[in-house]
Amino acid sequence: MGACFFTLFITFIFSITLFVVALNCYTKKRSHQLPPRPPQFHSSATFYGCLSSLSHTVPKQLQQKSSLPVINTTSPWHGPKWLRLLRNLTYNILHTSRIASFSGARKWALDALLNHLKSLSSSDEYHHTEIRDHIQHALFSLFTFICFGEKLEDMKIQDIKNLQRRLQSSFDEFKVLNLFPCLGKFVFLKRWEKLRQLRQDQEKLMVPLIKARKAMREGKNEKDEPFLPYVDTLFDLQLKEENRKFEEKEIVTLCFEFFTTGIDTTSTALEWIMANLMKHPHIQDKLFKEIKGVVSDGEVEIKDEDLRKMPYLRAIILISLRRHPPSHFLIPHTVTKDVVLGGFLVPKNSIVIFMVGKWVGIRIYGKIQWSSSLRDS
Repeated sequence: MGACFFTLFITFIFSITLFVVALNCYTKKRSHQLPPRPPQFHSSATFYGCLSSLSHTVPKQLQQKSSLPVINTTSPWHGPKWLRLLRNLTYNILHTSRIASFSGARKWALDALLNHLKSLSSSDEYHHTEIRDHIQHALFSLFTFICFGEKLEDMKIQDIKNLQRRLQSSFDEFKVLNLFPCLGKFVFLKRWEKLRQLRQDQEKLMVPLIKARKAMREGKNEKDEPFLPYVDTLFDLQLKEENRKFEEKEIVTLCFEFFTTGIDTTSTALEWIMANLMKHPHIQDKLFKEIKGVVSDGEVEIKDEDLRKMPYLRAIILISLRRHPPSHFLIPHTVTKDVVLGGFLVPKNSIVIFMVGKWVGIRIYGKIQWSSSLRDS
């Protein structure tokens, strides 16, 4: 049995190699060449590139073979379902007209963060603390509130945070499952079981929250709510192509994607801003003077309307995001037709990844750079 399987595998590899060679001969006849790649053995590079391209069909196979819903807004394939999800997220949650409605949620999360830091600083055992964990916990509190419209207990928030970290730390381990999903279920059985267990833990944790929100929503008037929670928008979203609404398991996937894309990016941006302010005290002094000039004496809270009067604060945030983007890659996009760019051919259905970190000319672990426009202002 083992020898037969090995023979089939070698035959498959040989067939793929012949296909790659034929494909290379065909592409050389084109008037435009593909963009340059890193120097390496050409045949193996092309072969592994073909293997990577097989992952384009993985979402459907994963959904069929393992019952894992993979609907998301960060997919490179921009179909009608993707557009509907992105429009829903952009208009109902991320649009500037919605920001003010989340002021109560932001204040609740910020107060909890400040109270926690004050309690740590006043304790006898206090020496130093890493603020990253506390900021991320506050962001999880905020995002779960925006997602479910309910202030969750710290224990429940910590459970969501721990599960999110488990999932993120396992991404690299699950990449190999994208190549041969059917074969991988037998060769990498333990990884499949771990993936299924993570999914079951997600549903066990999130489905009760989704059901509770759905039941609470039926007995309330939307006008009485301070804001529209994210799950409420998903309840109302209609999939016209399939003539149905989202199932609870699909909403679980979208909620975790909401946490993944929003929390780490925000906390990373805050860390860079604070690091740069500590490194440049004169900029910190100018910012403090601007805040004191806008906020009245005795006020301990900066209100939303005060932020519009602080152009220097806005400049610091924007320049920090430009110099240190929280993510060094934008959402991947798919080319809908053959495009010639800079003399190179980008074939149809290719996935294009925008490397923001390279655009701004910084290194991931390089020296902190600060804008000259801030230094000179």
